[in-house]
Amino acid sequence: MVRAMSGEGRHRSRNSVVATGATVRRSRMRTGIVLACLLLCGCAWMPSELNLSPLYRHRLAEDGAVLECDVLWPIFHYERTADGGDDFRVRPLWRRVTEPQSPVTGGPAVEYQFLWPLGRTRTEGSESSARLFPLIWYRTREDDLGLQESDWYFLFPFVWGGSRSDGQENYVGIFPLFGDFPDFLTYCRFTFVLWPLFLRLEKEGRVERRSLIFQ
Repeated sequence: MVRAMSGEGRHRSRNSVVATGATVRRSRMRTGIVLACLLLCGCAWMPSELNLSPLYRHRLAEDGAVLECDVLWPIFHYERTADGGDDFRVRPLWRRVTEPQSPVTGGPAVEYQFLWPLGRTRTEGSESSARLFPLIWYRTREDDLGLQESDWYFLFPFVWGGSRSDGQENYVGIFPLFGDFPDFLTYCRFTFVLWPLFLRLEKEGRVERRSLIFQ
């Protein structure tokens, strides 16, 4: 009985080893296919243009670099932009765009889009932003004083707020329950409770309180 169990254990062990080996071989095969595709697109000896649409299409530069490539068009698309950046898309779900020189900051920038036009993130220099409309939006950047500030909203215009690293421009609003904002409209500080029943307005050192209930 012990021998039978030992033989059964060896049989199971061999099956496990075989299964593991098959998994490794399949993994290596997938890796090889990916590497082959990358090498195929990057080789200068390939024709400068190859069109097997809608399965595959590419266009190469004189040095063999990929200028444009489509796989299972129009799902997968890649192109090198005129300014030297990249544009890669998985339609209609996802897109990544790089810019070597942003028109705003002059430095590199990268942008991701998902479920366009609902979702977007972008980073350029010290500024970054993200949104998933209409649920949430967020931005952080460095202001003219060199201080880091951020702004955000959630289910706009019901919940929104922001802050600055020195604490001088922190604000929050939960409409119509409460809101407290610096430099809002023409006021240095604008505060409301149960809009528009109670207001506190600060301007040029003067404070004014207004109420629709208590006159």
